Amino acid sequence: MAVIVSPIATQLAREDARQQPAAVVREFYDAYRALDADRLLSLLSPAITFEDPTMRLRAEGRDQMRKMADGVRTSYRSLAIDVHSTIVSGNDVAAEVTISGIMIRPDGTTRNIRVRGASFFHVRNDLIEKWTDYFDARTFTEQTK
Repeated sequence: MAVIVSPIATQLAREDARQQPAAVVREFYDAYRALDADRLLSLLSPAITFEDPTMRLRAEGRDQMRKMADGVRTSYRSLAIDVHSTIVSGNDVAAEVTISGIMIRPDGTTRNIRVRGASFFHVRNDLIEKWTDYFDARTFTEQTK
């Protein structure tokens, strides 16, 4: 017996998957890897709060996040993000990751980086409302000297 899946059912299945916080975070990482600021920002709440206490970074709202995303896009020649594990609890997602790539310093020289860390997200209404990073600042500093 053949099973026929309608285009509407396929679209509804995609929408159901999209509404899961883990799916939103996966899409976020896909946009981040591609250095696609527009796609990344489309996944953030207008009232997004970002913090990275280890690097003393903080941004609020999409305008500040746009500046940060544009800075990342121009500072890296390539960027890879390996997600090692995720934990989902309701609307919260924790991810253990390694970020690696080629960073372009202001003087034009490049540095290879590979830094482990963890990111925490709160997702509401299919948008990331809060994003907090904790990365190995010592390793990052040593690699970017």
